[in-house]
Amino acid sequence: MSTARAVWKRSEQKPVDDVNVTSKRRSRLECEDDHYDAVFRFPFIVVLRLISRLKLLQTGLTLLVVPPAVYQYHLGLLSDYVFHSVVSVATIAGLMLYVMSAYFRYVVGVISLHKTDDIVRFGTLSFWGNRRNVYVPVKEIVPLSELIDSPTDVYVKLRRYNDPKWKMLLVSRGGVIVDKKKFLHILGSVR
Repeated sequence: MSTARAVWKRSEQKPVDDVNVTSKRRSRLECEDDHYDAVFRFPFIVVLRLISRLKLLQTGLTLLVVPPAVYQYHLGLLSDYVFHSVVSVATIAGLMLYVMSAYFRYVVGVISLHKTDDIVRFGTLSFWGNRRNVYVPVKEIVPLSELIDSPTDVYVKLRRYNDPKWKMLLVSRGGVIVDKKKFLHILGSVR
């Protein structure tokens, strides 16, 4: 497909209110990275990404040890203690991967505002440790003053008006507000 055709097809699409990066339908506003200005950054998201990737590697290597251990156990070459230890370590590694990934997926690494000041892009981590963008209209974000969490907490759970199950974790300690005016436009003033 030629570039002109791709741009033409993309410009035909209608903007959507809320789109995850994994969705097939993407609006033109979401495809143009240069139209977003960073408002908030959490610089330690890189460390979380590294931990996420290392946890995937550790779980994969641990799971590779299980089949040979099962085979050796059935041949009588491994004791019950060693076999159960290997299976327990593999199970705990898998559970920890799930728990850590479930938490890391909600930590906001960057908040960006579109030039039109109406769409916010939240940069988070995916299960695999890659960047995942979530697009939300500014009018749907609950201001900090209406949230139950205190801004002095380690993290604040961001919410949306139309989706009570939606949440993002804004880490207040270690996070840097790049543009205070736009930050206040998105999240309102602090109590």
